[in-house]
Amino acid sequence: MNNKDEIRMVMRNKSLFDWRSQRNVIKFNPANGLIHELVKAAICYKLLEAGHDFLTEAEFKGGRADVVDLTTGVIYEIMESETNTSIEAKRAVYPLPIVPVETTRFLSDKGDLEIESMEAYIP
Repeated sequence: MNNKDEIRMVMRNKSLFDWRSQRNVIKFNPANGLIHELVKAAICYKLLEAGHDFLTEAEFKGGRADVVDLTTGVIYEIMESETNTSIEAKRAVYPLPIVPVETTRFLSDKGDLEIESMEAYIP
């Protein structure tokens, strides 16, 4: 994909969400737990590192996505208290494909966040 196509893809994907959503800005939601928010920040860090544009807490008709990778057109939905059933329900209404991210996968035995594990999710 050339640069022009990538820009078109980013703009098309951004148009699916509320116009007030800001690119490459991490929004925290106090209704989420601390681990949920730390994983969100780590995903965003890895996306920026890979040269991707993203949205967080991106609202659309029917819901709000945790992290949207505008460059690839994927939504990262962080599963701290979510179930597979709730993710399947979201797949029916979300405007882009969902990649569930389980927070427990990124915690060491000591409870530390292991950011290197994010590599598996970011193309």
